[in-house]
Amino acid sequence: MYIQKTHEAGEHVLVKNHTPIRLGIGRRKREKPTTEARKKQNDKKRAEKIQLLILANFARGYHVILEYGKEEHPETYEEAEEILTKFLYKMSRKYKRAGKKFKYLATTERGKRKAVLHHHMIVEALPGIIEDLTENWGDHIKFFKMYDDGQYKELAEYFVKAETKEELTIGKSRFHRSRNLTPPKIRTEIKSGTFPQEPRAPEGFHIIPETVKNGYNDRVGIRYQHYMLVKDPPKRQQDMVACPKVEKPPKGKTKRRKKCTLRESVQGIGKLIKKGLKRLRNG
Repeated sequence: MYIQKTHEAGEHVLVKNHTPIRLGIGRRKREKPTTEARKKQNDKKRAEKIQLLILANFARGYHVILEYGKEEHPETYEEAEEILTKFLYKMSRKYKRAGKKFKYLATTERGKRKAVLHHHMIVEALPGIIEDLTENWGDHIKFFKMYDDGQYKELAEYFVKAETKEELTIGKSRFHRSRNLTPPKIRTEIKSGTFPQEPRAPEGFHIIPETVKNGYNDRVGIRYQHYMLVKDPPKRQQDMVACPKVEKPPKGKTKRRKKCTLRESVQGIGKLIKKGLKRLRNG
C-alpha cells in the first residue's frame, strides 16, 4: 500500500508517491529539524507552489522586470512594496473595467551589486499587455518571453530566492498573486501494492524523464517518488480522417476501412464524384 498525491496544473500533473510512515523500513526516532533545514524545506515547498501556479495559469506569458529611474528609487523595502501594490491594483481595475482578466504573480527583490530595489512579475501574453504595462509603469521595464524548459522550475526557485532576501516573518507570503488565478487540482488516493521504481504514464500522457526522483527519507522512515506528467500533443487531423470506399469488395468478403491522410481522403472523394458524373452522362 502507498499514498499517491497528484497536482493537476494545466497540461501538467505532478505525481507524488510515498509509503505510509508506519510501514517505513528502518524507521528511527524523529529528530527536530534544524532552523536551516526547516528554511530549506519551506523554500522548496514555496517554489513548488509557485511552479504549479505558473503551469496552471501562464501557458503563454512574459517574465517582466519593473525598475526605477535614477531619481525614483525607493529607499526602503516597504516603500517599494507599496508602489508595487498600487501599480497592481491600478492594472487590475483597468482590465476589470474592460471586461478582461489580469492575472499576475509578482515579488520585490533587492539587487546584489548596488542593492537597488526592483520587481519581478509574471503575466499572461495577452494582446496589448506590453503596451498597457509600459504606459502605466514607464520606460524602465523589461519583457522576456517565458519558455517551459524545466517546467518553470528555475523561474519559481528564482522567485523564492528573490523574496527571501528581506528579513520578514518566517512563513509569511511575500509574493503577490491575483485572486483570479486557477489553483492546481489536488487529489489524494490510497493505492494497493507498491509503486514501481520506474513509473508508467497513463494513456494520453508521457513522463518528463528529468523530473523522476526516487528516494528514502530516513527521518520519518518512508520511501518516496516524484515525477511530472505532461499531456501528449493532439494528433494531427490528417491522421484521423478515414479513407472512403472507392470500390466494392467481392461478394462474401468485407473490406475494412483504413486510416489515411486528408489528402488521400480528398482524392478518394474526387474519384467517387467522377464516377457518379460518368454514370449520369451514360444515363
